Amino acid sequence: MGNLMRRARSRPSVLLIISLVCSVVALGEPVERNLPDLGDRSSGIISPELEREIGQDFLRQLRRSVPYVSDPLLQDYVEHLTFRLAANSELSDKRLDLIILAGTDINAFAAPGGIVGINLGLFLHGQNEHEFAAIVAHELAHLSQRHFARQIENAEQPALINAAGLLAGIVLSATTGLDAGLAAVTTGQALALDHMLRHSRAREREADRLGISTLVRSGHDPAAMAAMFERLDRSHRFSGDNVPEFLRTHPVTGARIADSLNQVTRLPRKSFAPSLDYHLMRNRVRVRASTESPSDLVRIFTDDINRYRRPSFSGHQTVLADAAQYGLSLALQKENRPVQALRQIRSLRDRYPVKISLLLAEADVLIQLQDSTRAIDLLRSGLTLSPGNYPISMNLALLLSREGFAADATDLLSPLTGERPNDIYLWYELAEIHGLADNTIAIHEARAEYFVLAGNPQQAIRQLKFALPLVVDNFQRRERIRKRILDIEARVERSVQANGLGEHQSTLSDHPH
Repeated sequence: MGNLMRRARSRPSVLLIISLVCSVVALGEPVERNLPDLGDRSSGIISPELEREIGQDFLRQLRRSVPYVSDPLLQDYVEHLTFRLAANSELSDKRLDLIILAGTDINAFAAPGGIVGINLGLFLHGQNEHEFAAIVAHELAHLSQRHFARQIENAEQPALINAAGLLAGIVLSATTGLDAGLAAVTTGQALALDHMLRHSRAREREADRLGISTLVRSGHDPAAMAAMFERLDRSHRFSGDNVPEFLRTHPVTGARIADSLNQVTRLPRKSFAPSLDYHLMRNRVRVRASTESPSDLVRIFTDDINRYRRPSFSGHQTVLADAAQYGLSLALQKENRPVQALRQIRSLRDRYPVKISLLLAEADVLIQLQDSTRAIDLLRSGLTLSPGNYPISMNLALLLSREGFAADATDLLSPLTGERPNDIYLWYELAEIHGLADNTIAIHEARAEYFVLAGNPQQAIRQLKFALPLVVDNFQRRERIRKRILDIEARVERSVQANGLGEHQSTLSDHPH
């Protein structure tokens, strides 16, 4: 499986994107034929369960086509923030799947069935957690109001405005951009997609209003949404034709900004302290996504520390200085100066001894110093404080497997699969570790789950059929594998029946980090 997860070398062509969405609903077919009523009273054309199935298909195709980020710490932060917002939103179905895309431009999107995509660029452009949360809350509002299904129902020309066209818009906004997408489809489909985007603007204010209410209930600054939109609007005025993708699909107008501000003026004024966790993750992204040299990053974060620690600054600036020190430690690691990095991170850990992101940073430096024993002990101490913690478990399992303790590593990760069955990175690493532990049956089972999530069910079935004859004297396991094969085959059949098309398959799925 060594080549299974090669980094995607380039963005997919527009024709490939169109072919991907064709696996959901056939282009050009009337929506009444492709999206049957499954009994939902609020939507005569598309039910929530069918929406969920379409969303899962879309997510599988997205993983195969677009570079995404496999960083358990960053993923954990985004999930906690998003689920906290969802708990205070209008969402009735809180099943969400989050994917962090590697793009550094600002973009976020919500796809039908609870799929939320966030570009790394949202961290770079969001000056604080409230602004980041405002964009996520806005996307959750689109989901809660089922704008996908409502758009189909309200279409004046339903034969043109079909689910594939809508998902094409979502995929294009996340990858190549609207203009390229409109140039690639037929005239009728282009008109349908353009109509969809124009019509969606009527729903933007609704998403703004509900998003602001979600921010209030979640303890975030409701003024952050208007502030974020204003900054995006200002940046667009001076960027010429280089319009951020978020503005292409979420056009900001003066009226929308004014409405957001008016909604906030009716609320009590509050002050909000900066979130250390957000600024730690923001600086993590700055180091990861930067085109600067490591030495330039060291200089940048050193300047930030000196600026935020001036006596004239308020106490809140201490948080920004500490986050900059974390960024400095990461930059020093990148510059291959682990001794200096360790000094910085231990100074921070003296002030924040239970902060998981700092514990992981110290473990990384110890590994760079080739002191794996102390790194393992440190990570084990973290799990004692936070049993089952996802990023600690992943980091410890990977380290244990490299040090020859693959069986211990599988013991750590296997329980997580029940909690995170849709985590493609988890299944990939588990398959790799099973390989190091010479557990052939478990390798095939984990690979099968990886291939299901990567949108290649035929390869998943093939892996399970490899495993089946290897199971001896374990009736329950054999039946579990047989049932999983039947489940995957049934999903493929449902897709064929619903779409009139077979799933778009590839012989080998890449895993773009």
